[in-house]
Amino acid sequence: MKTFIVSGAHLIAGLLLVAIVTAAGAAEIPNGDYYIVAKHSYKALTAFEDRHGEIVLGQSARKPKDGPAQLWTITRATGETNGATYQIRSRRYGTYLAGGDEDENGNTSVVLKDEQSAEGQAWRFKPHLNSYGIELDDSGTTLNVRANERADDARIIVYDASLDDNAQWLLYPAGNGDRPATASAAVSEFDNLNKRYRLAPMPAATPEANRLRRTKLMDDQPSGVFVKKGEAVSVTAEGLPPSPDGLMIMIGPINSFYDERPQDDPQLVIAKEGRTDFTAKRDGLIYFRYAESGFSAALPPIDVAIVRGGSSIPLRQGKNKLRRLA
Repeated sequence: MKTFIVSGAHLIAGLLLVAIVTAAGAAEIPNGDYYIVAKHSYKALTAFEDRHGEIVLGQSARKPKDGPAQLWTITRATGETNGATYQIRSRRYGTYLAGGDEDENGNTSVVLKDEQSAEGQAWRFKPHLNSYGIELDDSGTTLNVRANERADDARIIVYDASLDDNAQWLLYPAGNGDRPATASAAVSEFDNLNKRYRLAPMPAATPEANRLRRTKLMDDQPSGVFVKKGEAVSVTAEGLPPSPDGLMIMIGPINSFYDERPQDDPQLVIAKEGRTDFTAKRDGLIYFRYAESGFSAALPPIDVAIVRGGSSIPLRQGKNKLRRLA
C-alpha cells in the first residue's frame, strides 16, 4: 500500500460554495441576513455606486470594507414552504431587489426599489444540488451574471432560468464564522488502494476568477478510483462540520470551458455526514471537492472512504501503463 500526501496549499486553489441547508431539496429560506454568492465566480452580489452616482448591482470578491454592500436581508413575503416568495433587501441602502427595465439587448436589469413600490420584488428560491436559482416571481427568469463574466463589478441581470453556474447562487448566513477563510496548513492523504482518504480543504480561490475569465475552476482532489456507468457506489464521510461549505463527489473531471457538451459534464453528488449512496450515471474517475469559501469559518480535515463500488487505479513509481477495465 502506498499513501500519497499532497499539501492543500500547493493544490490548484479553488472553492465550491454550497447552500445554507444540508439537503439542497429543502426550499425554505429562514429569514435573516445573507451573502448571496454567484456559483461560477464565487463572488458576492454587491450594491455599489458607479461613477455617475447611480446604484448598480454587480458581483464582487468579499471585501471587509464593503460590509453592508454585500449583505442582504431575506424575508418571506407570502406562501407556504414550497410556493413561498421572498423579498431581498439591501443592508446598505434599505431598498429592495427588483426586476428593472429591458435594455437594447433584451436583458432585464436588476435594480433596488423602495418598499412602497412592491411590483417586481417577489423572488422564489429554486434549489438545485447545492445552490439556488433565484426566480423573479413566476416569470421563468432568474438572477444571472451577464455573459458568464467573472470580473469584479460584472453586472447582474434577470435572464432565462438555467442550471448554468452563472445562474446559480449560494447563500451564506451573516455571522456564520463571519471572516474570510485562510488557506489550510493541513495536508490531504490518499490511499486509493484501500479507498480511504483524509481530505484537507482547498483554499478559497476567488482571486483566480479574475485571471481565469471564462475558464472554470478545477478545484477537485483525485480518488484514484474508477467507476462504470450503472455501478452502485457508497461513500462515507466523517467530520463534516455544520457549515454551508461541504463535500461534493464527482464522477469525471470538470470541463474547464463553458461551451462544452453537456454529456461531458461530471456527475455531481452532495455528500452528507455518514453514508451517501448513489448510482454512477457515467464512466469515470471519482473526484472530491472540499474547499474553503471565504464566507464561513475555516474547515477541518475530514475522513472519507469509498465503501462500495469502483476499482482502484494503482499509481506506481516510474512509468504507468493504462489498462482497460473490464
